[in-house]
Amino acid sequence: MFAVEIQLHLRLIHHKGTIRAFPLNSTVEAGAQTNQEKLKQLERERERLQMLSLIAGWAMTGALAIFTPSVAVTLPSFSMVLDQLQTVSQRYNLMYQLVQKFGEEVEIEIGLKPEGLRSIDFFLRFPDKEYVLIQIRSLGSARVFFNEAKQELQFRRKGGGIKTWKPDPLSELARQEQWIRKSRPDLLGTTSRDRRRPLSKLLVLANLTVLADHSEHLYENIDNEKYLVIRKYGTANICEKDQVTDFIRAYLAQRRSRKL
Repeated sequence: MFAVEIQLHLRLIHHKGTIRAFPLNSTVEAGAQTNQEKLKQLERERERLQMLSLIAGWAMTGALAIFTPSVAVTLPSFSMVLDQLQTVSQRYNLMYQLVQKFGEEVEIEIGLKPEGLRSIDFFLRFPDKEYVLIQIRSLGSARVFFNEAKQELQFRRKGGGIKTWKPDPLSELARQEQWIRKSRPDLLGTTSRDRRRPLSKLLVLANLTVLADHSEHLYENIDNEKYLVIRKYGTANICEKDQVTDFIRAYLAQRRSRKL
């Protein structure tokens, strides 16, 4: 009985569990979504996945009492829902901060999907043609640091040894930028000059993943604030989730001061 129930619930997850895509063009126009509307959509998606995870968890608990091969087949589906819930929750939390800080001043693209690459969590476009590409990552309870000798991002979990972060999120960010410039140049503007404009790449550490202290020369001052910068595959900054809006504000202030 439990095996049948869990299969039915997780077939529902397979059918509906894919995170719905957000419109690629989110310019605030008639009929287009505002940032507030996108935030609400993320909230609804999070609630839907929370409900699915509860249903699947309840069914899984009962099914484990009578474990069968058919139950084992459903385990990846449950894991898939939890992974999607984490992704959507992280995006919702950061989207909330962005909306609180910038409102409708910025156009926010959510979940752009380059072929063969990890989805782009956020792509921000400001009216003065400043752009920020954001990737959110979490490794659980871990401290992340850049090993200069090996030129690798590494991490250490409590009680564990040092591990190299694979696949390298800095490489993923660089490939995402290449995809935007090659396959979605419309996101950058209509002229060839627009499409050559700088783009800030930001790796955001979420949940219990934090940034370790680094040598002073790896930090740069951005509008009198210090942020870690890694010059590998181009330039990328790394910060924790609570620093994102401050980083963007500082980056914009620095860029705009150069235009005066």
